[in-house]
Amino acid sequence: MCSFTENQFCKGVLTLIFDDIVTEVDGAVLFDDEMADEILDFIEEHKASVDTLLIHCYAGQSRSRAVGAFAVEMLGGDNSKYFEEGTPNQYIYDVLESAWVRRQLSMLLAE
Repeated sequence: MCSFTENQFCKGVLTLIFDDIVTEVDGAVLFDDEMADEILDFIEEHKASVDTLLIHCYAGQSRSRAVGAFAVEMLGGDNSKYFEEGTPNQYIYDVLESAWVRRQLSMLLAE
């Protein structure tokens, strides 16, 4: 397993382990709301202090593409190229988007 550590060039590391699946499968780890919240927290914590967010998965295709597409959207960018140039795991993207919407609604209701 590849591991990343914080150093002068890497300001933060979040390691999550989940499989590239869209429904529960025995012996596999399905992406969930808790993981989505960890990603939201990580992006929020680092958005003002870094200009590059490295997202990596073993295959480098649908999981990382889904998280990358979501991160770009969350930060106000255009994520259309992620969908044009590949196929993000739609389940992961949808869980992230739902968690983000829940968080935004929570903040609005708290005001």
